[in-house]
Amino acid sequence: MTTRMRRGPELVRRSFSEGGRSAKLAREWRQFRLLRRDSLRRLLNAAVLSRDADPWQFAIFGTAFLAVPPSMFAFGQMFKYAALRRAVPIELEQIVLIDRMFFIVYAMVTAALLAALTWEALLPDRVDQEITGVLPVRARTVAGAQLAAALTLALLFAAAIHVPAAVTFALIAAANPLVGHVVPILVGHMLATILAALTTFTALLVLRGVAALALSASAANALAGVLQLASVAALIETFLYLPSVLPRLVRQMYVASVADLQAPPVWFAAMYEFVAGPWRPAFAAPAATAAIAFALTLVVVVPVYVVPASWIARRALSSPSKQGMRWPAALVRSLTLLVSTVAPTRGIIAFTLATFTRSRRHIFVVLTYIGIGVALAAVSVIAATVRRTLVLDAPAAYLLALPLVLMFFLAIGLRVAFGIPVEIDANWVFRSCNTGVRHAANGTRGALLVLAVYPVAIVASAVAWLLGWGVGVAATVGLFDVLSGVLLVEAVTYGWHTVPFARTYAPAVETLKSRALIILIPLNLFAYRGADAQMAALRTTRGTLLYITLMIAVCVAVGIASRRASSRVGLTYERESPNDLAVLGLSEAG
Repeated sequence: MTTRMRRGPELVRRSFSEGGRSAKLAREWRQFRLLRRDSLRRLLNAAVLSRDADPWQFAIFGTAFLAVPPSMFAFGQMFKYAALRRAVPIELEQIVLIDRMFFIVYAMVTAALLAALTWEALLPDRVDQEITGVLPVRARTVAGAQLAAALTLALLFAAAIHVPAAVTFALIAAANPLVGHVVPILVGHMLATILAALTTFTALLVLRGVAALALSASAANALAGVLQLASVAALIETFLYLPSVLPRLVRQMYVASVADLQAPPVWFAAMYEFVAGPWRPAFAAPAATAAIAFALTLVVVVPVYVVPASWIARRALSSPSKQGMRWPAALVRSLTLLVSTVAPTRGIIAFTLATFTRSRRHIFVVLTYIGIGVALAAVSVIAATVRRTLVLDAPAAYLLALPLVLMFFLAIGLRVAFGIPVEIDANWVFRSCNTGVRHAANGTRGALLVLAVYPVAIVASAVAWLLGWGVGVAATVGLFDVLSGVLLVEAVTYGWHTVPFARTYAPAVETLKSRALIILIPLNLFAYRGADAQMAALRTTRGTLLYITLMIAVCVAVGIASRRASSRVGLTYERESPNDLAVLGLSEAG
């Protein structure tokens, strides 16, 4: 009895402590659920590059846009599999594996692109800590919610892209009885592609966490830029070179040893074969490696994000918001003096350059376009290398096209970025100063020249000189690129009537599907036909002078027409209604 009386208060305290612990865990779970939903929206905002508009509609259309290539590829195999009914089994097996490998590589590349687009929102930043830091919310809860939101987004993204293709491919491939049955092919396709995408995304999450721990914020952002550039370029190259690369890789899978099969696409292709068949014992080790890689990334990513959450939160809150801006600000002021002597125009150029260089969001937009440009620019060089006709010590049309392609996509990307405001309320300065449309248009063109034209022309001229083209030819190439860039700037800002980063923005969902096709026509005219014209002009002095004269005349004519169009509209800060029949909406910024 005495022992029970002594244990009574202890049991009461324990029950209260257990009840308090349960209440704390329940509260933390509720906080986790709320923060996960908010983090999911923040990730979508980062990918869509809009804080003010609803990102769900654009995200749905963007995912559907990326889901079209694998579905169309699967549908395109309909007649091929029907015609292979009498094929030799080993040949049919290799053909099927090549097709399956395409889906896996595409899944990994698109997952890398998703990680690059959401890189900014994968960890809490200064704004997040200013909001949640004063609330009774643990840093581990915030980090866990962001990690869960990121994995949820990756799962939804992968499922939306690969499930339709899996259904189509399973129905078409199963029409050939030698390939297999519908259900195993469907399950194997979904399992291999979704796990490949999740493994790639989670591995990049681990890289993001390690970069946050080991690198400075600027270095981590630079790494994000490299990742985005590489993923976009790889996505384009997937369609251009996989038809020739995958057959070689598959042949190596059948003749190489297990030690030679250590490549991530091979791992998940072996997993696909394990589920859907036909199965080979040599694929056992790569299939097991795929499962281990997926489990290992999931196990590693949790401590990488949750354990140092408090330290990362304190560093984000204590880091100065304008760190290292002294020298960039001085450079911006110097560039504005070189571009324009008109004070209002210089102010808009300085505002544009400073805003762009300080905004990761806008830099990522431009990097996406640069990635497309790099992928397309490399096509002609790689083709010349394969044909063994590549010559570097003399001008060639495919070499002259490289800076023009990069300049084209850089200018288009900057124009799109100029239409996305950092803070829409910042345009009160230009409203109060009665800024004219002429100053806004000239300032925008000046900023495009500084960011897109002059750097590319200088680098192209320097590379031409280093390749041995001669000083005169290198200088002429640089001048040609400057004139071409001026014409490009006048064209992409035709009728420009707003201040960069100071206009309301909404994602242009209705133009997402058509812009990729529309842009090919001016790209061909400007870059490839322009390179042919430059090559012809370089052959004689008369041709060089004629090219320069014609380019100056065209630039002046387009500039006059553009300024008249801007004056008719006047300076605006609001996006026109999408129902307005006069607006074509061919660009998110215009």
